[in-house]
Amino acid sequence: MNIFIASPENLQSETQTRLQTQLIEQQRDFETRIIKAAYLPKFSGADNEDIELWIEQLSSIFEANRVTNAEIIGHISVTLRDHAALWYAKLGSGVRLSLGTWPDWKNALRQRFQPANYDVDKKREWKKRELRSSEKISAYSDDKVYLQTFVFDRSTPDRERIEDLLDGLPKYMVTILKGSLSPITDLFQFRRILLDYEDGLRFNGS
Repeated sequence: MNIFIASPENLQSETQTRLQTQLIEQQRDFETRIIKAAYLPKFSGADNEDIELWIEQLSSIFEANRVTNAEIIGHISVTLRDHAALWYAKLGSGVRLSLGTWPDWKNALRQRFQPANYDVDKKREWKKRELRSSEKISAYSDDKVYLQTFVFDRSTPDRERIEDLLDGLPKYMVTILKGSLSPITDLFQFRRILLDYEDGLRFNGS
């Protein structure tokens, strides 16, 4: 029986190869999650901009790409434009350094750019939100789901959210859609149903 005993040179070579492979994999992982500032949504502080929606867009990108807290803070300045960029500059280095986490920055941004009675207005908007003429049903659904975040908590069942979405649709659409729903239909499946039925629902209502 032949027994192979690795020489120190072979062991060293294998160790180097393994380390090189790990470094390459780490580099690839970093490259896949690196965030380019040009692709991040921008915020200028204009009256017609929704600070909450912008914050949620940024947060979802950071979460999906596993961006570290230090990287997030480094990206904030390049996402701000016009009035928002001026506000950032006027904070001064002392205040900027004191805002050491993304939650800290979210709170500061809300304090500065969130309109008065923001939550109350969003709840009113949710209550009145219905499908507009010529509006895509999927666009209505996306907007209403966003507005639901100001009314429902995270434990609210999808079934209740779907019923709320149906309340803003014409009755003839509701009748058709309910035939495709089941007790376990979730929000993602419901949106798919809306996309599939979009043209047919409009035709039936004409």
